[in-house]
Amino acid sequence: MRVHSKPADKGFTFTCSRKAIATCFGRDAIEWISFGAFSRHFEFDGRSNHRPKINGTVVAALIFCPDKHSYLCLYQVSDASYKDTGKKSFAEVVLPKLRGWLKAKLEQPETASSRHKQIIVEWQNNEHLFHEFEFMLASK
Repeated sequence: MRVHSKPADKGFTFTCSRKAIATCFGRDAIEWISFGAFSRHFEFDGRSNHRPKINGTVVAALIFCPDKHSYLCLYQVSDASYKDTGKKSFAEVVLPKLRGWLKAKLEQPETASSRHKQIIVEWQNNEHLFHEFEFMLASK
């Protein structure tokens, strides 16, 4: 598991620690993890269609690729809106749900899909909401 990270901006935090992810998933389940290293805020790829409607703040996205690699992106969230309630829920509810989702994808046969799959975690009204999404990357 490779970890790429940048510190959260002042007044912001990440949903959990590296240790919490390693404890939940183990060291080899996820290829790499980004704590705001590639982007501070979630954005859909401009080529994606049929996007889920998101009204809150995306705090995490787990991507499963057709080659069975997986990537977890964590995005910063305002300290004022997330507080300890959000972090506790993320550790106790979200991480196990993401682990189960990833396990189910890993158990699928290799021929199951040529599309990338993503589960997006949104924080809205003091609760985590989940959105599943599939997309194909355009070849160059």
